[in-house]
This record gives sequence, structure tokens and C-alpha cells, in this order.
Amino acid sequence: MLINTPRYVEVLAELANSSFEFHLTGSRFFGYYNPESDWDFFVEAQALYGGSGLLDFLQDAGFYLESSPVDYRGMTGITQIWKHGYAPVHIQVVEDAKAKVNVQCTLNSDSRLVTQMGKLSKEGRKALWNAALASFSAGEERGIRLTRFLTWPW
Repeated sequence: MLINTPRYVEVLAELANSSFEFHLTGSRFFGYYNPESDWDFFVEAQALYGGSGLLDFLQDAGFYLESSPVDYRGMTGITQIWKHGYAPVHIQVVEDAKAKVNVQCTLNSDSRLVTQMGKLSKEGRKALWNAALASFSAGEERGIRLTRFLTWPW
């Protein structure tokens, strides 16, 4: 037990010590967070539905299903969002974690782009994600073209 620490520190330790692969995402991954920013992670949907025990782990760790958001479905690949009851930690359940890792690493590879992303609204970042994910989903060649476009010295 940790004494006199913010609740999120304990929750992050639970995630780190679990057998599941939680990937950091959002403003903390990209580096444009502030002290009030929450902690966003994502996990592969198959881990939730594949009988691996993820559902029990999330519930036992104090998470609840915040939504199965219709507006996130589609290109973003988010099927559910789990929120912790006492700490600013969210878990996105995604259809294809590998694709999301590839897209966010590509977007994060250019500091100019990250700076611009930090200035966009949530809707603007979602549109950028949709374009990037669609490009990667279309194949490697389009993903390379998107990377060149996004990192062009505008």
C-alpha cells in the first residue's frame, strides 16, 4: 500500500503489474498534457472478450464501463471506454491495438505535428486520427504517404 500518494499512482501500479498490455495514449503519450490531464490507455478488444480475465481485472481494480460510444466507432476503432471510479484514468478498448500503436507512433515522430495536435480541439484530433488510421488501414504505401504529408514543413 502506498501512503500519501495520489490515487492514480496506485491505479497505474495495478495496470503495470497486470498481465495485460495497456498502451499509454492521449496527451500524456504525446507530451502536451497539463497537471490536470487524465491518464489514457488502450487495450486490445480481444483481451476483453477472449476470456482472459480482463473484464474481471478492470472491475476489481475499480473501473466501470463509462460508455460503448457510438460516436467513437468506425475509424478510431474504440469500442468501449472504461473509467476509474476514484482516479483520473481511462481505458479505451480498441479493435486493433497494433494499428493504433503504429498510428500514434507515426504521429508522435514529428515534434511540429505534436505541437499542432496539442492546439487542436478534441474533434480536430479525432478527425486527424480518423485520417491517419484510414491511411494505415489502406496499406503500407498510403501510410508512408500520410507520414510524408503530416511531417511536411508547413
